[in-house]
Amino acid sequence: MSDDTPTANPTPGATTAPPLPHQPNRPQREPLGRVLLRALACLLLGVAVAAIGTTAHRTLWHGFPVGILIAFALVASLALFARALGGMTSLVAAAIGWIATIELLSLATGSSVLITAPEAHIPLPWLGVAWSYGGVALYVLAAFAPRRWFARAAPPQ
Repeated sequence: MSDDTPTANPTPGATTAPPLPHQPNRPQREPLGRVLLRALACLLLGVAVAAIGTTAHRTLWHGFPVGILIAFALVASLALFARALGGMTSLVAAAIGWIATIELLSLATGSSVLITAPEAHIPLPWLGVAWSYGGVALYVLAAFAPRRWFARAAPPQ
């Protein structure tokens, strides 16, 4: 502190306390309404991606299961988007929407034609199991992705 800088303590002869060591910048908490709105949006996106992926995952192109690749790309995109948008809260909300929809669609009729059992007599019967467990694996991978991938850069000054 220089002599010409005004001090907080104007009493003559009094000393001022040394400045506190630098504390890391802690992010301010976002309003609860904004967090819940993001979570609700991700939950609804999870429902939509599950419905689209469930109907498309069995699509074959010249015998190649292109539908499941597209469905997995949708799930991975949503998982990374949700994590970037609102952190783990939004990611968990998207995963809950996705899992609940998958379960409802697989159990809706008792014997689902959308998500088949591996013993079904159709081409590539394992696609239903791959869709169910592969999507969960993609959400888990997004949860364990490095935090720096989703860090927001400071705005230019």
